[in-house]
Amino acid sequence: MSTTGFQDVQRGHLLTEQANPRSSDLDALSTAELVQTFCDEDRRP
Repeated sequence: MSTTGFQDVQRGHLLTEQANPRSSDLDALSTAELVQTFCDEDRRP
């Protein structure tokens, strides 16, 4: 257990915690492009 009282848990194997190449450039997108990217990802199965 860490000094904060929380256990360090590895979550990289979970699909929701893996890097998404379709959204790797979020820092370079405009607000409208960010919203579109999020909506596109929400529509994916």
